Amino acid sequence: MPPTQESIDRMTSKLRLTTPLIGLYDTNPSTEFEPLTEAKGRTCCFAYYNGWLQGRTVVFRSGSQSFGNPKHGCPGGQNAFGLGEGYPPFMAHFLTDGKGAPMGEGLKATPQLAQEFLDNSKPPKLSGDTILIGPLRLDQWNTVRSVTFFVDPDRLAALMTLAAFWSSDPDFIHAETGQECQ
Repeated sequence: MPPTQESIDRMTSKLRLTTPLIGLYDTNPSTEFEPLTEAKGRTCCFAYYNGWLQGRTVVFRSGSQSFGNPKHGCPGGQNAFGLGEGYPPFMAHFLTDGKGAPMGEGLKATPQLAQEFLDNSKPPKLSGDTILIGPLRLDQWNTVRSVTFFVDPDRLAALMTLAAFWSSDPDFIHAETGQECQ
C-alpha cells in the first residue's frame, strides 16, 4: 500500500525535514515526471541535487558506452542501477588508488576490498532501459524502487527507528555502505 501525502507531510514535519524526498523510479520518462533532464557525460546522479530541489527529474538511460567517454551519466552508477553490463577490469582501482584507471575515487582502502565489494554487488533487474530519479511522486508509487532522504545523523536514526516500528526482526533495517551513488 502506498503512503499517503498526509503521512509523508506528518513525518517530514515531525522530523523537520527541509529537503524533498527523492524517488528512484523503474519506468520510462513521461509527462507525469516533468520537468525532465537527461543525464549526460560522466555526471554523478548527485550532481543533479539542485535540479531535484527545483522539482526536476533526471532520466538515466542504458546504452553501450565507453567508461572513458560515457553518454548517459556515471558508468559506475549505470551498473549499480542495473543499466550497465558489468564493470571494466580496472574498476577496483577506480574505486581506490586510480592505478590503471581513468581516476581514483578513494572509496575503499584497497583494490582487493573494492573487487570483493564489486563481486558481491547485485544490480537490480529493471523492467526497461531507463530509470528516473527525482522528487517523490506518490501517484507513481508502483514504479518506485527506493526513496532517498537527505538528513543529518539524528534524523537518520529516527528514520531507521520508524522503518522498523512495526517489526520484531532485528535485521529489518541496516545502513549499507556503497559507492557515492548508492
